[in-house]
Amino acid sequence: MKKTLVSALITFSVWLFFIATLVPLFLIYLLVWIFTAPFDRRLSLCHQYVSAWAGLYVHINPWWKVTIENRFRLVPGQVYIILSNHQSVLDVLAFYQLRFPFRWIAKQEIFRLPVLGWVLFLNGDIPVIRGDKESAERMVERAVKTLREGNSILIFPEGTRSADGTVGDFKEGAFRIALESKAAMLPVVIDGAYDALPKHEFLFRGKKHIVVRILDVIKPEDYDSYPLPMLLKKTEKFMAEEHLRLRNENILLHHE
Repeated sequence: MKKTLVSALITFSVWLFFIATLVPLFLIYLLVWIFTAPFDRRLSLCHQYVSAWAGLYVHINPWWKVTIENRFRLVPGQVYIILSNHQSVLDVLAFYQLRFPFRWIAKQEIFRLPVLGWVLFLNGDIPVIRGDKESAERMVERAVKTLREGNSILIFPEGTRSADGTVGDFKEGAFRIALESKAAMLPVVIDGAYDALPKHEFLFRGKKHIVVRILDVIKPEDYDSYPLPMLLKKTEKFMAEEHLRLRNENILLHHE
């Protein structure tokens, strides 16, 4: 009972802080965008601001700790297709802690949200309508164009949050982008976010350590001879195995 009450109080306080600060911090973001977008075509300064904004919500919660492992694999100036499993809405906050500029590929519904959707639109992130083939085609075309312009993208190949924290089946979109753009793929696995805030829940689940592990880059010459189904399955298997390894380590070392 006591633990549930503490959880409810912390959850209420963090969500209240989030709601109270959302508009003021967006107005500051808008000023940053207005004054920097004309000369910062990649919107890197806007991304830095949003990263700090997301970091505020991570650090304000006494129950959350985010660790980025192998940050050295993010080489400044390089362009990547960043692939990650998807555990929770908290993944978004965690990935902004990479401090590395990228464009999200996100479902269209998020772009319709007040404030959050406006930020995605102004940041040049890429919408897709799930299950819509024409939308998927437009997403692939825009993602390839974004990569060729020198901007990395971040995509969740599962297409939705995991129902149980494990890595689900991958969709083909990310791999179509890879084969068309010939950009390097950077697989990343995340663990702890599902335990902190599972899909369809709003109550935080106590002290959790969210770990983002950056894996070895997959260069175009390492994958461009594979047909799409083989590339998809090999990457899915590799990331599922790496996530299981991370999850076991996270349970042993960090979970309280």
